[in-house]
Amino acid sequence: MESGEILISGSKILYSYAAKAGIKKNLVLIDINGEGIWNEIRAPDRIVQWNVNVYIPVFPENEGQNSKYHGSIDTASEFYYDFVQAMRLKNVMLMGEGINADVALKCSMNHPEKYSNVIVVDGTGYGGYAEELYRVQK
Repeated sequence: MESGEILISGSKILYSYAAKAGIKKNLVLIDINGEGIWNEIRAPDRIVQWNVNVYIPVFPENEGQNSKYHGSIDTASEFYYDFVQAMRLKNVMLMGEGINADVALKCSMNHPEKYSNVIVVDGTGYGGYAEELYRVQK
């Protein structure tokens, strides 16, 4: 894993990544609580072997910066959208576990044109997802 930083909404956002030249698929791993679960299971190093670049941005709430993204699944989903835009990533997949899965789903519902796939692991969900996903599919 390597690390980098990018400017988003006036704040430096740290991220780690595993990438190979020439790979066109990109996966953003979501971790709004800063638990580091993806690194614990060495997910990025394993996934990049499948010819998928992996990015894990540090959610600003954990850095004590940029209150724009604080407080809800909606604002957290906008952070990940802004990260993908700032990095100029194409063919982007999202992956989240638990509450992070809800953020991934919300990202895909708000910006369906931006994400090719969403991988949800043990998402908590809420009642409006089924109707909203149906609307987005149309």
